[in-house]
Amino acid sequence: ADLINDAAEKTPGAAQILERGLPIIDERIKEIIREIQEKSRTICQESKGTPLEELGQYTARSAKELPTQESLALEIAMSNMVSIARDWCEYLPTDKKINACEQLKNITGMEIEERGAAIASIFEYVQKNIHLPKIQTVCLSEAKQEIVRIAVAQISFELTESFPFTAKNKKEVKRKIFSALDICHENRANIVCLPELCLYEEWISEIEEKYPDMIVIGGSFYKENKNICPLIIKSNTDVPYQPKITPSAFEYKIMEMEERMIPGDKIYRYETQFGKFIILICRDFDDLAHYFRGNDIDMIFCPAFNPATANERFQDEAHSHVERTPSYILIANTGLHGGTSIFGQINKNYFSALVDGKCKSAEDSTYKLCEVKEKQEEVIIADFNLKHKNVPKPTPSNPDEEIRSVENIKKIPI
Repeated sequence: ADLINDAAEKTPGAAQILERGLPIIDERIKEIIREIQEKSRTICQESKGTPLEELGQYTARSAKELPTQESLALEIAMSNMVSIARDWCEYLPTDKKINACEQLKNITGMEIEERGAAIASIFEYVQKNIHLPKIQTVCLSEAKQEIVRIAVAQISFELTESFPFTAKNKKEVKRKIFSALDICHENRANIVCLPELCLYEEWISEIEEKYPDMIVIGGSFYKENKNICPLIIKSNTDVPYQPKITPSAFEYKIMEMEERMIPGDKIYRYETQFGKFIILICRDFDDLAHYFRGNDIDMIFCPAFNPATANERFQDEAHSHVERTPSYILIANTGLHGGTSIFGQINKNYFSALVDGKCKSAEDSTYKLCEVKEKQEEVIIADFNLKHKNVPKPTPSNPDEEIRSVENIKKIPI
């Protein structure tokens, strides 16, 4: 009786099996188990080298261990497979979630055979509809300091109307970029992020020579129809540039003979003396950031050329990300539309100080710590703790003893 009661609380289907006795698993159910195992192996294979590799391995391992002799054990194991299917559903694009996730709503009330078939169907759907970016680690150095000073710059510039797009008023944009970098250098920044498509390739060597102690995430520029972001750093090894994977609306091809952006197919995970990070250019952040929840990275940089209408969506995703995964998000956008911002977990008791410092609005309860508004040209600089990225619990009674994940936040006009 105790076994039945325990099972009823955790897995109702298992309790029903106990009450009826332990029937032998029939051949049809064994066939469904084999189908689940096959789909799980495929998902595992396709997730190799992606942010979801561990989930893929766990899925295949759990499917392989599905029992084929005892119904009670299978019932419990199937509950775990349902949980795994829910995890995969979370990573589907929003417009694809409904078809798969709807099946999960009533799955606990299904018979074991029907439930198994639904799980196999969901895994097949996930395999066809999920877009998993490949990851390649670029190891440049071990992290050498716990506190890293990072800056994001917002400058105003417009793009040319014809493809490949470049920044208009080249001399003026260069002046603004180097003014921003001078400010960052004077304030001892370790890493600086510039907005998307603000750079000309010919400036890279000059930046590298003038600021050898800083890592500059150089926004991006077009080369061979690829939108690429250079990681400008003094290094003895070749450092691959990060290509944009997801085109923005103005980069999509709508005419058959029209030239447009060639998408990249890989995300580089840079390991540097100032921490581990990835670069998601503009729409890549919106499309791919959620794959990196729980990953071993310190921060995500997002160079963007976003319209004002997209800023709220990007910032909602940034807040959601740091709330779930202690890490930092840094967005650098054009001054035409504003929205350059930094995100990280800090004690919300400090929000009033950020409001007083004109970094944050009083009604904003998110982990957006500082933002540059539309038409402004400013640099946000702050110190980020790579070891302690979340709010300490319990909070020390003495404020001097509290370790803050982010501090010394300031905005400086360019």
